[in-house]
Amino acid sequence: MVPGLEALKIIGVEEAPCIVHECSRLEAMKTAAITHTIREELTPSEKGKFLIRCINEGVWRNVEEAARDLGFSKDTVYCWIREAKTDDLILTTRLKKYLDKESKNNLASMPRVVREKIVEEMKNMNEEILLKIKKNIPELFKEILEISKDMDVEEVLEYMRKRISSLLEDYEKKITRFKTFSGFYYELREEDGKLSINVFEKNMEVGRLQIPLTDLRELIRKLQKYVR
Repeated sequence: MVPGLEALKIIGVEEAPCIVHECSRLEAMKTAAITHTIREELTPSEKGKFLIRCINEGVWRNVEEAARDLGFSKDTVYCWIREAKTDDLILTTRLKKYLDKESKNNLASMPRVVREKIVEEMKNMNEEILLKIKKNIPELFKEILEISKDMDVEEVLEYMRKRISSLLEDYEKKITRFKTFSGFYYELREEDGKLSINVFEKNMEVGRLQIPLTDLRELIRKLQKYVR
């Protein structure tokens, strides 16, 4: 959808009649909020941030009022606000690249104190641990969301630590490591239907390759001619 002013510019109209209404600051913010929420290029988080500002400044008393005036369901508006709060929490941290949409939604739905402690705990993890548990984070956050309804924050953190420890143990069991005569160190691991081969030299990763498991038999057969 192209806004009216932009549409006029596209067809070359430089002037158009208009009606000017005087309005209060809160009325202007409400009008701006209506415009924000129908703009398709804005993310749910961007819409949510503006609505939080409107509610904080008294445009509406609560989410229910905002949803009614804007013509959206309460669930939709709550979703936008959750996205905004979660983005604010993780935007300045390296965690953002490890969280998909499902993880963000689950994190946003946790009680505030739990959400903040979870982010703080994970911010202090080293990159290697986060990489190893990345694909398990959606399920982990789903579990934490469920138990956070009945546990206090310290119990939730203890549960998370134990689960991460268990995930790391499982990760290590699936890895094959070996050092070669050339001095290179190889790490093989099966994940998502592929064989991941990581190559290290002096504790630094220098190469990575992922091979579909369905291709392994043919690849091994072809490699035979290079074996000396």
